[in-house]
Amino acid sequence: MKKRILITFIVALVGFSAFAQFDYSLKGVPTIDRLRFGGYANVQFGTWTAIDISPSVGYLVSPRYMTGLGVSYIYAKYNGLNPFFSVEATTRWGVRNFHRFFLTESLFLWGEIEWLNYEYQNQFWPYDIERTWSTFYLVGGGYMSRFPGGRGGIYVSVLVNLNNDPNSPYATQYGIIPRIGVFF
Repeated sequence: MKKRILITFIVALVGFSAFAQFDYSLKGVPTIDRLRFGGYANVQFGTWTAIDISPSVGYLVSPRYMTGLGVSYIYAKYNGLNPFFSVEATTRWGVRNFHRFFLTESLFLWGEIEWLNYEYQNQFWPYDIERTWSTFYLVGGGYMSRFPGGRGGIYVSVLVNLNNDPNSPYATQYGIIPRIGVFF
């Protein structure tokens, strides 16, 4: 127990000292200059072919905290040989609300709520395809490499899907979702 408290204290101390070095004011900054545009795209080929395009807009509430909205469009096609899997090609689309909090100038925490409309197979009758809306809670963190001038950058993040839904389009082995994106 003492070891956990010591590790927590050291992590907090390092985080707060790095946090203090990353401080600038947004006083007098017009609203338009607080907006950040970007998003992420993902392409996957193999048994599943997937193309994901997800633009977003963020608003700097403070120098360390950004909140925003985005839309997602995902085209997915199954290329395998499974006679019980009748969804050959489908689209998924939805909206999301995200929150990003910088611990340091480059390291951040990420939280996201996404509402996604997608098709899935009925588990009792595999040829019965249904379309539904689901809510997904994603949390994680990442690293951002800033562009010169500090206005935006390229980020890499790893999110965890907190839902335990077998019909989830995020049904990866451990619910881990890697992302690479950009904000301007």
